[in-house]
This record gives sequence, C-alpha cells and structure tokens, in this order.
Amino acid sequence: RRSARVGLGTAVVLGAAAVAVWFALRPTGTASDLDPDAIAVLPFQVTGTSEALKTVAGDIPKLFWMKVTGEYGPRSADPGAVTGLWTAAGGTAETQLAEAQALEIAEAVGAAGLAYGVVAGTEANMSLTATMLEVPSGRVRVRRTTVEGSYEDRFALIDALINQLLATDYGPITAADLPVLREHEPEAVQAYLAGDLDEALALDSTFVFAALLKYTQNEGEVETGRFVWEHQDQLSPRDRAAMRALMGWRFGETRTLTERFAQYDSIGGQDWERADLGWQLWVHGRLAGVPRYRERAKASFLHWRELGFGGPFNSLVLSDIAAEEGDTAAMRLYSEGIGSLATNPQGALIAVAVRLRLALMEGDAAAAESLWEEAAVAGDSALRSLEPLLILLVDGKGLDGLDSFFLSEEEARPGGRRNRFTGLTWARARGRHPEWTAIRDRGFDRYASRIPLYVPVFRVREALFLGEPEDSAVLAAASWLDSVAAGRITVTPEADDPTPEIRGPALARCWSTLWKVSRGDTQGASESVRYLREEVPLPYRYAVCAGLIDVLVAEQEGGDVRSAVVRLDSIVRPVPMEPPWLLLERDGTHWIDNLFLSQRLVQVGDTAAALAAARRAKPWSGFQSEVTGGIFVDLLREEARLTAMVGDTAAAIEAYQHYFALRDFRPDHPPWAAQWDSMRVEYGALTGVEGP
Repeated sequence: RRSARVGLGTAVVLGAAAVAVWFALRPTGTASDLDPDAIAVLPFQVTGTSEALKTVAGDIPKLFWMKVTGEYGPRSADPGAVTGLWTAAGGTAETQLAEAQALEIAEAVGAAGLAYGVVAGTEANMSLTATMLEVPSGRVRVRRTTVEGSYEDRFALIDALINQLLATDYGPITAADLPVLREHEPEAVQAYLAGDLDEALALDSTFVFAALLKYTQNEGEVETGRFVWEHQDQLSPRDRAAMRALMGWRFGETRTLTERFAQYDSIGGQDWERADLGWQLWVHGRLAGVPRYRERAKASFLHWRELGFGGPFNSLVLSDIAAEEGDTAAMRLYSEGIGSLATNPQGALIAVAVRLRLALMEGDAAAAESLWEEAAVAGDSALRSLEPLLILLVDGKGLDGLDSFFLSEEEARPGGRRNRFTGLTWARARGRHPEWTAIRDRGFDRYASRIPLYVPVFRVREALFLGEPEDSAVLAAASWLDSVAAGRITVTPEADDPTPEIRGPALARCWSTLWKVSRGDTQGASESVRYLREEVPLPYRYAVCAGLIDVLVAEQEGGDVRSAVVRLDSIVRPVPMEPPWLLLERDGTHWIDNLFLSQRLVQVGDTAAALAAARRAKPWSGFQSEVTGGIFVDLLREEARLTAMVGDTAAAIEAYQHYFALRDFRPDHPPWAAQWDSMRVEYGALTGVEGP
C-alpha cells in the first residue's frame, strides 16, 4: 500500500522521475484560486558544463521546499510536482522554458509566485541569479537578483538568494526563519537531495530531516521514528505537524484518526500536497467522519493525475469514486488509464476488474461475459489474487460470475492464496457456509504457527459477534487467550508492533475478558478495563475493547447500559489510533465495533446514531471490500431496518435488495438463515411483496 502513495518526501525526491511523457498543461483555475503565499521554484538553468553546478541547479527547488515552509508567510509549492511538470514540458539544465510555459506550471500547482534563474561560473566562483514573477499575469515581483560564492558555500548562497527573493514581500528573513543546513555535513545533505537516505544518515546521524523522510517511506522504522520524535525541535512547524500526523500514535499524541486529519489540516497548503492525505481520506475518511472526505480525496487524486503522478493506483481510486457517484463516463476514462499503465499481472487484473464493474453497471452482458474470460486469464497470471473482484460485492452485481470465479479456483488451486481473506469475504457475503468453514480452517492451519494470536482471536470474535457456534475449538481458543493474558503462555512478538512485548498479553486480555463477560463471568472485568485504558503503552488502541467490555458488563449486571453505549460511541467515532497498517487488519475491533455499536444504540433508543454507525463502516471501495466485506451483509441488515425505522423507505428498500442480491438463497447455517428469514419478513412488511 505504501509504495502506491505519494508521501511527504517521496514527491520531493522522486517526483521528476514519475513523469514519463509530456501531457497537455492547462490552468487549474482562476487567479483567485491561487495561494498568494505559494511560490513554485523551477530548476535553474546552467551555463557551462560543470556537473557540480548542474547539481546545484537541480537541487534548488528541493532546498527551497526544505527552507520556505510557510510559518512566517511564504511557502514553497511541492517541488516534486513542479520539477515533474518542468521535465515533461521539456525543461533541462541547458534549456530554460518559455515564460508562458513556466507560468502554466506555477498555476497548475496553485502557486501565485514563480521563481526561476540561472547558475553560472565555476566551482570556485559561482553565481546564482533569480527572478520572481506574479502568476498568472507574469508581472515582475522581484527583478534579477544575484549572489556569488564558491560551490562549497552553496547552502549559504541559497539562503542569501532566498532572502533577496522574499525580502520585498515579506521583509528581512532571519537565520531563525530558515533551517540551517550548513550545520549538517555537506555530503550528507547532498546524499539526502539525491534520495539516498541511508547514506545521508550514515554520513550525519543527526540529520533529522533525512530521518523523517525515511520514516515516511516505512512506518515500521521504529528507531528512526523515535530519533525524529526526540529531535523534533530541529524541524520546522510544518514538518513537525506532518511528523505528529505520521508517528504521533507511537508517543502518546495523535490518539485518533480525527486528530491525525486535524494535524494534516494544520500544515497548510492544498490537500494533494499534504503527505499522503489523499490516500488517508479515501481509506479512512468515511470511518473517521471527515466532512467532504470523498470530494477532498477526489480532488487530491485528480490533481496528482493531472500532474502525471500516481500510475494505476491513482486511476483505481478515481474509478472507485466515480462508481460511487454513478459516473460511468469517468469510470471508462480511468479504466483505460489503469490498463495503459499496468505493468504487472496484478495491475492487469485490477484493470480488468474495473472494466468488468463498469460493464455490469451499464448492463452490458456481452462485454461482461468477455471480461470474465479475460479476468480468468489475468487471474492465472496474477496467481489468482482475487481481491480486485471483491468490489462487486459492494455493487451487488455480477455475483454469479464471482461465484464461478471463486469456485473454479478452488478446484484448480485448493488452499491457494484467496483462501486467506478474499475467500472468507466472498463466502460469508454470499451465504456459503460450507465453503467459508473450509477456507477458514485451512487458513487457521496456515496462520497458527506464524501468527499465533490470529486463530484464537478470530474464533472468539466470530462466536461472540457473528453467530458462529460455540464449539470445542472456540472454547479451546478462549482458554488459550486466558492463559496468554495471565502470563502462563508467552506469545512470540511481531517485529512491526511498536510495543511487541505487550501486544500479546493486551490483545489476549481484551478477547478473553469479552468472552468471559458475555458468558456472565464479570469477575475481574473492571480490572481488565483499567489495565487496557491505563497500563498498556498505547491505551487508545485498546479503548474500544474496554468500551465493549463496559457495555457487556452493564448488560449482565443490570447497570446503566445507555451510558456505557454512549461512551463507547464517543470512543469509536474518532477512531482510536494504532499502527496505521493495523487499522485495516483483522485482529482488532475496528469494523466489528461499529456493527456492535449500531445494534446497541438502537436498543437504547438512538436510531439515528445507530444508522450512522452502520453506514460509516460499510465498505465503499475495492480496498475496504477485501477488509470488511465479510460483515457487509450484517451492516446492510442494520442499515435496512434502521432506515425503515427513520422513515427513509427508498433507502431501506435499496439496502434490503442489496442484501438479497448478496444472499439470493436461504443459507443452511442457522444464524445466517435466521437473519435471512427476518429480513424477508421485514421486506414484505415494508413493500407488500415477499422477499426472495
């Protein structure tokens, strides 16, 4: 997932390489849409053949971005985007773009200022000359200004040049206003600018800016993150805010997704410039209740598409958004983009899946049949990694073909890759309990030794919240979790976890306590709640579990259930933080909690809040369909009856029909069958027409 995103520094270091072909530059809006404090800095032209001077000329946009960060007024526009557009337009170290082209680049990135210039001379006697223009008019804001010195003093020279360019509009710039790169080894700074972060840190272990960029590219870099956190005073306010958004969960700050989005918003600039905000909005925006999350994500990915970044992943996200909006023309455009950019079997399968989704939405049966055949070929090349096709569950279309696709793979590759989660998602959504059980048990055999917590947590969770029978395997799982919680069994820690020594006991205590309380054993529950909220290093990660325990205890002991449910709602809505990659994993409660909360909120009389909980956890993209598709039918069940209760008959009918599209026969598994029967009765009462 991370490799597909545009990160805080990824665009800075790799942006120019991301643009492979020229595309038509066009303005993105009027002058009033431009940020008056944003300055687009082009790579400078070079006179002469000195490679050292060419390096300085190419590094200038990145150095401006590192130094001109917005806290005292001006800010540098994203240099990756600027340099990428400059390269695509034909800019080179020897050739300066026409002024009209340069102004279009600045306008495309939303900057009201444009700086460009020339590097001349020799390493011993180098001059930097720059001009700044107003965008889009081309009016001169700062006439040609020049600084001179040696190549060895290049960082101090660039500081002086920045001062001269900004002084007219913003007054004198003090040393405190600019990060002082000359405090770091020049070779380390140069390695950073070249994108070699390990080399930069090897040359200068105090280079916090390089460490921050390294962390943005791999959030599993625990020690790197700790170093940045401890030396954040060396970062600008902009970079400190980005740092807190990315790693604050590790150190007791940025405790929820809501806070993470607030940190991103505090950075300033446009959505597309802020670290990987577009990705975060698309994946977590609905879950965290971010206003206009879809519109903001769309604008972000559209902008990166216009700037030539993102590749097939960008087109995939945009096709998801277009499908949600019912815009089939846009879907067609993006599907073509995915196909033309797909460079591996998985990308080819994604492209086919998007085209298939479009054909099904348009009712083109002939095209769909042909694409199913194409999907089979692409799937074989991709070793049948079927996640892209699960988006069809969200649409409720093409499900017979999806069944055939999964069942044919089961015959060809029993125990294959899809038997992990994609198969479980498909089988549960479609009501195929025998297949679900077989896939689950094979998956358990695979995961039992590698991730020992996964199997017992999964068994207990399914029995507690999703109607699976409480058989001997579930009882054994609950007993094993109790032993881990009590310290009688030690679980091998997972390296990526920020607190590996505590994860096993904390997670085990969460689920063993939930199991006991649900069976009427509330002894020790209050101590478990206190432990989960106060003693574990990341208590916000376990706050939901503590809230679930509180509700179950209140139900068992006749306590104030309403207060416990309201408190749980206040915990769940902002989405407590944990390692971002675990927000979408299956060992926690990030999806079950909203289902549980929806069911309890309606019981205490808050139907509107119950409906909101059911809706925010529903999958809305291909990515979520793989993660949460297994409980999609349960969320649809809640949405259907709750929309009927609040009087939204049209939405209720749509949810019921979607449910019956997924489960178009009565499952033979008793809990699933009972749910199906009740849905059929409710639908008949609502419409006067019996369900399927």
